[in-house]
Order: sequence, then C-alpha cells, then structure tokens
Amino acid sequence: MKFHHKVLKDNHNVSKESDSSLFLRYAWFLFFIMASIYALFFIFSFFVTQFISIEDEALFLWDTQVFSIDEELTESFRELYPDFPYTLWVADMTEKNAFATLWWNIYLTSWLIKSWASKNEIDFILWHEIGHIENRDVIRQIISTLPTYLFLMLLWSDIWVSVFETAIENPHSKNQETNADMYWLTYSMKKNGHIGCILNFFENENSLSDNIMTLFSGHPMTDTRMKRIRKEIEKKWYPDGECTPLKY
Repeated sequence: MKFHHKVLKDNHNVSKESDSSLFLRYAWFLFFIMASIYALFFIFSFFVTQFISIEDEALFLWDTQVFSIDEELTESFRELYPDFPYTLWVADMTEKNAFATLWWNIYLTSWLIKSWASKNEIDFILWHEIGHIENRDVIRQIISTLPTYLFLMLLWSDIWVSVFETAIENPHSKNQETNADMYWLTYSMKKNGHIGCILNFFENENSLSDNIMTLFSGHPMTDTRMKRIRKEIEKKWYPDGECTPLKY
C-alpha cells in the first residue's frame, strides 16, 4: 500500500481566521441580535400604547417596584401638592434620584430632597416625571427592554448587559429625558407665568464628575441639558422670575 502526502492549498476549506477575529464576529452577531430584539419590541410598544390608555395600565399591568417609604416626608409632600394628579411617594434611599413607575406612581428619594432650595426645583422633578408618564415612556421602556434583558440573562454575562445598556438602551433613554425636560418647562411657564430658578437644580449637578457619570447612564450630560433648555427658553421668549421658598 502506498501513501501519498497531500498539501492543502490556500483555497481549501480550512479556516485561517484568528481567535480575535472570530471573537469580534460573534460579538457583532450577538450585538445584532440584541439590537433586533430591542427594535422589535420597541416598535411593538408603540402599538400597545395605542390600545392601552394611561388609565388602563393599572388593569393590564402591575407595579413591581417596592421601596422603603419615608411616611412623614411622603405626607408632607402630599400636603404640599394636594392636587397632584399621580401618587407621590418619598423613598428612604441614600441617592439623588426620582423615577416614575406603572400605576401612576412617582418616587422621590429622601437624599434628593435634602439638595433642594426652592419649590421650583421640586416642580421640575415632579413634572419631569409626569412627562415620562404622559409620553408613555415607562410602559414603552418595560416592553422594549425586558425581552432583551431576559435573553441576556440566559447568557449569564454582565458584560453584554452593560453593552446593551450603554450602546442601545441609553441613547434612546437620553432622548426621553430631553422630551420630559420640555414637558416640565411648558408646565412651569403655565403654572407660574415664568421659569425662574428652574436651572438651579442643574447648576448644582454640573460638576465635571457629574457630567462624566452621565456618559454611562440614561440621562444626557447636565451641561447639554442646560443648553437645550436655555435654547428653548430663548426660542419661546419665556421670562425669568423669583424663586418660591421651600416650606415643608
């Protein structure tokens, strides 16, 4: 029996792709899947909001947010805003934050409250969050992001969760935040007849470190938000005014 040694030619079906190139290919493929899932359910969320009104959200969906509530501060703020259209809570949390959830709930954190100096700043936070509810941002975000998160959980990888949040979810969230800012700006003008003190909240959060941290969050850079708000104020000729002292 005679054995023949055969040399494989370059066009033979043998992969010469490096490990790094192969990793990038799989990474782009996974990124494409994440983006596709998000886009599909993001479009679906727009159809859902056409058939489910804000009032019907409580009938079809449930609020899963559970926080430790500061009852005393919550009662004080409800007295401060007796005609507030949604349910207001003060969460006992050591971070500066405010957020809206399903069932018309708006949460303020006790740490955020300590940073306020005027009622105008509270108006900004509350009606900014109302802007999210009225624009249906809450339900749209849940519908569009939850399936992707479930898919990423199957991979058991926090890296891809971070990629999804930074590259896909956060850019859209930043746009939602800008729209909510404009909603609050319009409300402030209608309610007070001026927009006095409304930028004080941003001025206090406009350090270099604050702006750097927003690069990894769903909020635009503070400096960028202030420029957009000032541009809208100049465009619509909104007058300045006095701050309303904070009493609670």
